Amino acid sequence: MKMMLQGHGIMGFIDGSNPCPPQYTATSTHSVIIYESFARPELDEFKVWKMHDHALMLLLTATLSSSAISYVIGSKSSQEMWVRLQNKIFLPITRTSIITLKTDLYNIKKGSDSISQYLRRIIEARDALSILGVTFPNEDIVIIALIGHPVDYNTFKCVIRGRENVISLEDFHAQLLTEEAIVDCVPMPPFLSAVVSKSEIKGKTSFGMY
Repeated sequence: MKMMLQGHGIMGFIDGSNPCPPQYTATSTHSVIIYESFARPELDEFKVWKMHDHALMLLLTATLSSSAISYVIGSKSSQEMWVRLQNKIFLPITRTSIITLKTDLYNIKKGSDSISQYLRRIIEARDALSILGVTFPNEDIVIIALIGHPVDYNTFKCVIRGRENVISLEDFHAQLLTEEAIVDCVPMPPFLSAVVSKSEIKGKTSFGMY
C-alpha cells in the first residue's frame, strides 16, 4: 500500500507532509466583524485537498476487511484512518500471534475446495505472515500444499517429491489443475480407497508426517 501511495505521489496525505491547507482566508479583527452575518467562503485549495483526501479514504476503505473497517469508522481524514489501523491492527504483533498464523498455515487442508481456492487460502496465509516479516520460500509452500491434499492425490505427491528441481508455484498450480480434472473424472474404487487410507494412517503413525 505504501508503494502504491508513494508511486502516485499521495503519501503526503498519510504521513502529514502534505497537510490540510487553511479552510478560510486569514482575517483581521475588523474583518471578522464584517463576516459575522455572512458565511465565509472556503478556499479552493482547501476544497481540492479535501476532495483528494476523501478519495484516498475511499481507496483505503475498499482494501480493508469487514473486521478492519470497524477500526476506522468515524475517521475524519485518511491520516487518521492510517494511524488507527497502525495502532489497532499492525502494531500489536507478538510472538504468539506469529505462531498462531504459522499453525493455521500448516493446518490448511484442501477439503471440498477446488485447487484454486485451496492454493489461494495458502497464499493468503503466507502473505499475512510476510507482512509480519515471516517469509517462506516457494518450496515450503509447495510442501505445505502437498500435505493438505487427500489420498486421491498420492500419486501426484510422489511425482512432485521425486523432482530434482524446485517447481515454481505457477507450474505447480497448473499441474494440480490437470491432476484435479483427472481425479474428478476417475474416482478411486472403494476397495482401493480403503487400502490407501489404511496405508496412509499407518505411515502417519510410523513417521509422523508423510
